Amino acid sequence: MFKMRKCSDGLLDLRNLLIQLPDFQLPFQNYSSHAQQLLGIVNKEHEVADRTYLESKLPIAASKMAMSEENKFVFLTPFEFGTYTYLPLLSVDMDFTKPWPMISIHALHYGLHKRHDGGKESETRCFGYRYDKPAVRVGDHDYFHVQFTHGTEKGRRNRHIDDWISTKDPSIPVDATDSVQLFLSAVIAIRNGAKNRRDLFEEWRQSGIAINSLLMPMAFHRWKPPRTGQA
Repeated sequence: MFKMRKCSDGLLDLRNLLIQLPDFQLPFQNYSSHAQQLLGIVNKEHEVADRTYLESKLPIAASKMAMSEENKFVFLTPFEFGTYTYLPLLSVDMDFTKPWPMISIHALHYGLHKRHDGGKESETRCFGYRYDKPAVRVGDHDYFHVQFTHGTEKGRRNRHIDDWISTKDPSIPVDATDSVQLFLSAVIAIRNGAKNRRDLFEEWRQSGIAINSLLMPMAFHRWKPPRTGQA
């Protein structure tokens, strides 16, 4: 039977990464007109988690937080692709008071169809994801994974997410073996599509975080395409 390596705690690293994240995002006043329109829609559904909020919820001594229960999200930088404007959101629930610390990272990816025909209504859609650390060491989900969700608030479905999307499967393996790597995997996946991930890493590095040491164990950071003629 496969035995999972015990995950390192990483609470302080996780705290520092999360608290700094809002500082790296585009200010709301600098959004494009379509992004402003999408922001107005999303603001009716969720509340913004800025640095002040995160610092209040995560003082140095804190080891437990549930952003999703308060419907609080970090609003990441919006971007455009094709006929849609996208706005990614992220929240973190964690409990490091247990012998096996738990973390769930909720990601919402909103998209607004850009209309150019003068119509008043634009189509808004959303995908929900949850990045999970395994709650138990045996079973179908005993690995770090991401799966679709219908929202984050208990008992409430996000009205912009299609009903047919399964919340059980697929359960996709994630390049992570601890809570910090799970967080980094989520941020890398849903960040602004027009921004190089190395720019994000550099922002963390300049803020005093030893980001390279956190990234080094991750396969995406170590792996490089083989050179021509090599296997």
